[in-house]
Amino acid sequence: MNQFDNGKEWENPRIFNINKENGHAEPNEYRWEKSLNGEWQFKFSSHPDDRPRNFYENSYNTTSWDSIEVPLPWEMAGFGTPQYLAMGYPESLSIKKHKIPHINPKDNPVGSYKRQFILTPEWLDRRVFIHLGGVKSAFYIWVNGTYVGYSQGSMTPSEFDLTAYIQKGENTLAVEVYKYSDGTYLEDQDMWFLGGIFRDVFLYGEPQVYLRDFFAQSRFDSSYTDCELSLEMDVINTLNLEEIRLEVEMIDRENSLNRISLFNGPADLAGNTVLSIKKQIKSPLKWTAETPSLYRIVMSLYKKNKIQILLLDRKEFDFGFRSIELCKGQFLINGKPILFKGVNRHDFDPERGWAVTDELRTKDILIMKQHNIN
Repeated sequence: MNQFDNGKEWENPRIFNINKENGHAEPNEYRWEKSLNGEWQFKFSSHPDDRPRNFYENSYNTTSWDSIEVPLPWEMAGFGTPQYLAMGYPESLSIKKHKIPHINPKDNPVGSYKRQFILTPEWLDRRVFIHLGGVKSAFYIWVNGTYVGYSQGSMTPSEFDLTAYIQKGENTLAVEVYKYSDGTYLEDQDMWFLGGIFRDVFLYGEPQVYLRDFFAQSRFDSSYTDCELSLEMDVINTLNLEEIRLEVEMIDRENSLNRISLFNGPADLAGNTVLSIKKQIKSPLKWTAETPSLYRIVMSLYKKNKIQILLLDRKEFDFGFRSIELCKGQFLINGKPILFKGVNRHDFDPERGWAVTDELRTKDILIMKQHNIN
């Protein structure tokens, strides 16, 4: 697929993505990860007709372009104008219902992003994905001049499988971002209207047999003492390997010597498989806002050859045991009623817009805790 002049997916409410990966839980970290944050080449266009149409081609000359930091909304870098509305829409969106979802073609800024990245040969032995944490509001993506896909739904991550597009050594990544899309019509209250790549961008590599997704939940008994832990794991086995061994362990974050084996043995993982395990946990530490006790759940896949046992993949995530219920008009956590004390908070920095740093996010949380926000 090449260009898309007649497609206008960003005005079609029936299309949310093309070739995008399904959502999944993220581990604490990936074993193979490469950040693409930093300086990108950038071209700002005030409307789609003015955009550089073939900029994604490897031969396209971008030496005269500006540069921009990623992640950062382009208005915070001096391109275009930030706009805040307590209600309603920017002028480029129609307030006449019969014109929704169309957008003024003369007032829909477009940002063209381009950069290079280097991959060592070891990356080509893995499945390689790109993660874009937040892009406002819709975008297309190319790698090495080849169209990869499309996404909108800008406040959630977008991921694409780049395995078929990458090469050893230098690779070229191009992203074309539209500030407004049909999804913008859902944002008509208390909103800053900004455009661009505003959250982290990175590559991550997975082995040919890997844990793609996982989901854990707990169910306490009537006395809220003991608990049943349920864990689902989505395993991708592109090699159709047999005799794979699965090991799942739960570690007390406050006492690493306190370890509980949830599963340890062979597992039938031919093809793509969803595994489910359940385990009775005696008197786990409970999570609350004031006592945020956490456990680390570690999932490992192994393959045994003639000489040794090989680690195929390992994923880890933190988990807190808690029960949330509504009972007779009361909200209960672990069987105890709680009074909510909350605020309406936007993930926003006065200088960086939606590109909020970890330091500022932590500062916000500490200020809220100091004011008894739970």
